[in-house]
Amino acid sequence: MGIGSVLLKVLPKVLPVIPAIIGAVGTAWEKIKGKDRNQDRIAQQKGMNPEKNTANEIAELNKLLMEYRQSISAAADDMEREMIVECSMMLQDIMEVFETYNKELKIVRSDSVKRKFVRISKDLKGTFAEYVQKRISLDDAECVKILKLPAGELKNQRLQEMKQRVFVEAGNEIIRRIRDAVDDFSETVEDTFSEHLEHAEEKVQEKTNAFEELSKMTDNDREAAESVLLKADYLLAVCAYADEELL
Repeated sequence: MGIGSVLLKVLPKVLPVIPAIIGAVGTAWEKIKGKDRNQDRIAQQKGMNPEKNTANEIAELNKLLMEYRQSISAAADDMEREMIVECSMMLQDIMEVFETYNKELKIVRSDSVKRKFVRISKDLKGTFAEYVQKRISLDDAECVKILKLPAGELKNQRLQEMKQRVFVEAGNEIIRRIRDAVDDFSETVEDTFSEHLEHAEEKVQEKTNAFEELSKMTDNDREAAESVLLKADYLLAVCAYADEELL
């Protein structure tokens, strides 16, 4: 079975739904639907008017939005963590395939593959908060439209609707990034194997060509033979060095 076939067996087509993730999503959703003190405080603020609000008023509103974002992100901490754990398990499956083949091949770039494996899960952390920060802000048109509403229940209702929508969007963003990360790591492993095999084929061909050229020389053509011998010695020295690097 080829490397690609093995990877296809361990590379999931969709994000597996495991009990831990289901539970974490359910808990987060209940928090998102529940009362939020920061949301109530924003809903009680008078309608924002960028042309008339003072710098202090904008600063205070920004502070309230920051606290609101933090409460939304905190509600999803467990959900994001469980999703990243599941992603790490997928990546580990692919990494085990790489390690199995690498025991025989001893690939030069194996350290870079391992570093990428470690980095991916770290890079995924904070995806939810990053998305929430982008949407619940004065730079987001939908959010600004709500903030311009007069203080009251309608404003609170619109904030709640947006919060729930942003929660779903942020969750989808995590899933998208996880899928991309797994696909990208799978391709990295396949590309690394391919580069190694191509390099090995080139080495064999260089040695073959050098000795074929030597075999065509006659004893009378001493100068040409010496030139070819030097070339062959150089190629063999390069190959020997590469072999040592692979070990």
